[in-house]
This record gives sequence, C-alpha cells and structure tokens, in this order.
Amino acid sequence: MSDGIRSREGGRSFVMVMTSAAIVAALAINVLTLLPEKRYIRIPGFLSGPVEGGDNSDSGGMVFGGDEVGAPIPYVPMFRGNFLHTGFYEGPTIAPPSEVFWKRKIGGPLYSSPLVREGLVYFGSADGNIYAVDGRTGDELWRFQTGGKIFSSPAYGRRMIYIGSSDSILYAISIKKGDESFRFETKDCITSSPALYGGSLFFGSWDGNLYAVNEKKAEKRWSFKTGGWILSSPAVGLGMVYVGSNDDSLYALSAKSGELLWRFETGGDVVSSPGIFNGVVYFGSFDGFLYAVDAFKGGLLWRFRTGGGVTSSPTISGGILKKAKKGEGGDGSGAMVYFGSLDGNLYALNAATGEEAWWFTTGGAVVSSPVVLDGAVIFGSDDGHLYTLDSKTGSLLSKLKVGGAVKASPAVARVDSNSTIYFGGGDGFLYAVR
Repeated sequence: MSDGIRSREGGRSFVMVMTSAAIVAALAINVLTLLPEKRYIRIPGFLSGPVEGGDNSDSGGMVFGGDEVGAPIPYVPMFRGNFLHTGFYEGPTIAPPSEVFWKRKIGGPLYSSPLVREGLVYFGSADGNIYAVDGRTGDELWRFQTGGKIFSSPAYGRRMIYIGSSDSILYAISIKKGDESFRFETKDCITSSPALYGGSLFFGSWDGNLYAVNEKKAEKRWSFKTGGWILSSPAVGLGMVYVGSNDDSLYALSAKSGELLWRFETGGDVVSSPGIFNGVVYFGSFDGFLYAVDAFKGGLLWRFRTGGGVTSSPTISGGILKKAKKGEGGDGSGAMVYFGSLDGNLYALNAATGEEAWWFTTGGAVVSSPVVLDGAVIFGSDDGHLYTLDSKTGSLLSKLKVGGAVKASPAVARVDSNSTIYFGGGDGFLYAVR
C-alpha cells in the first residue's frame, strides 16, 4: 500500500511515496557517534557553569566553562558526537575511502552506529549483542547479550557503555570486560540513543516517555509522557532537552525538571533526532519536511519539503558561532544543514534561510545521518553504498559498495595515525574502510 503525494518545491517536482515497508525500516534506525581523540569543537549555547550532578572526571557528566563564542567544548562520545547533535567535527584529516581495510561478520544486521574510544569500537546488533572490537584488526574483545534486538547507539561515561535494547532495558556495561553494571527497565522497546549530560542519561522509549536517569545507578530523576512512541534520540543544550515523538511533535523540556516548555506539531512522525545550532533546532518529519524552529519559543523559522519522509538526522556545519541567549534564537549564521530523505537524496541547505544549495541522488532511501568533516560529507544509502561528497558542491568524491543497505551512520577516528571510517551494514558486517 502506498500513498502518492506530488509536490513542487524550488522549481523541482517530487513524488512522495510512503510505503509501510519503508516506514518500518526507517523507524528501526539510530545513527553516528564519533570520537577523534584529543580534538575539540566550538559549540555555543551550553549552560554556563557546573551542572547539577556533573563533574570533570572521565564520566560524561561534563562541566563546561561557558557558552561564549569560541569556548572549547570537548568531543563527547555519544550519538552525533556531542550533546547538541550537530554531527559536525573538527576531526582527523581524511581521504575519500577507496577500499575495505577489514570487515567482521556479526550475527545480525547492524543498525546501531558505532562509538570509537581509545582504539576500540563499540556497537549493538540486531542479534541482541553489544560488541567491543579492536579498531585496528576487528578482533572481538567481548560481547554482552541482551534480551532483544539493538538499534540504539551507545554513549560513553564513567568507563561504561550505555545503550538501549528492544527488550525495554537501558544497560550500563563496563568497557573493561563487558560486565553489566546496572540496568533500567521501561515498559517498551528502547531504540532511542542515550545522551549523557550533567550526570543524567536522557533517552526515549516506545512506551512514550522521555526519561532522565542517574548515570551511576538505576534511579529515575524524571520522566515525561508524550502521545506516541519515542524513537528519536534527544539533544541537550540551552538548559533544555529536545526530542521527537510519533505523535507528530517535537518537544522541548527543562533538562533539570522535565517540565514541558513548548511543543511543535508537524504532519508526521518525528523519528529524526534534532540538532541544535545558534538557538535553532533542526529536525525532520515523516511528512517530508526538514524544519528549523526557534529553540527558545518553538516558533517555525522555515521548512523545506523533500520527496519522502525525513528520518535522517541533520548535520549542521560551518558558519559563525554565536552566544545563544534566551529569546534570541533563530540565527543560522551562514552554516549549512545536510540531511537525507527516503526519496533517495542527500540535501544541503542554507541553515539560516532553508535555501537549497545542492542535492545528490543515490539509488535508495537515505536513512543514514551524514558526517561532515574535512570538507567532506560521508553517509550511507539503502542502495548498499557508502558515499563521500564535496561539502561545498555536492560532487561525488568516492562511492564504496558493500553487501547490504547502509542505514546506520559512519564513525570516523584516527587509529595508529590512520583515519578510518567504521560503519555497519544490513548484511551483518561491521566495516572499516580507508
């Protein structure tokens, strides 16, 4: 069954085809975590000063010194690489990948996006296991069996990996041997990827709740009930938590109390995970639009229509970073937004205006969320390729064929002085390419 809706945006025609198979496939996806060692990015808009429950240890309960322009913010090992989920990294220099360095067969398709930490790669699989493998060789170090398939991507803190499973449980696993530290049980599947900030883990569940849980133990700090499943992964910034729900809405809540601050309604499920930049929240919806919304008030700034549902999470790159002040959201400052659509295209838009700069067409739906670094946009497609494009022009730099659909997003890290891209495939392999 399909429902065709023809629209015309920017002088081009699209046909939106929303099949039930595409919806099921897209709902099963979470994306990238990236950790280039000892690198820093500059991100505005964090809470200044200590955050309750946080510390400066290697814990994920990070403390930031301010939100001034240019304040150095360390990479945080979690989905999209930082709390704001910008997906843009001042990472290692990388050449367009041309060959498979190694690949490792796993017991099921890989929809979880890998996390790279100190030369090790952590990820989950649809076979129900959480894996740790050597980033140099692909050799397995340990695995931990959960009670369900894993679509969630891991976060790191306090020498532990935090990850959700479709068995309704969020797990805290020791990175040393893969032993369970604690678990927190919800009432339905967890495909949302946790964000670790200020001593709390923020994540959604198919039971419709967004949870804030103590990073040290299975203690709920608060929960907020939405009107639908939560597959979207929360972003944290400006003292707020932003998350989408299958009730067609994006929510902004107080990070401290879980109080609802505003709600923005779209015309479809919000599976895409939001990204925050200069007081603007960017996210996609199954109604085919990418939205730019004022981060403080929830007002629409612009929207851009594609030819299919937008489940890919946007990456915000470049531009001038400004201090985000309450009530002064809505400045893209020359940045670009990159995202994929189920129509098979990867789009590049002006972050301030929503004007299209370029688009690139693949042979399948683009569920994978892109990585932008070193002038390149890297992403996967359901056509079974990993693509690398020029971030300014959209021209193809490389195209690498693997054995199945690439729904998860890549992770990039420097291992033994070599920049390597890690990603999972629908064929059940974890790939390392250079």
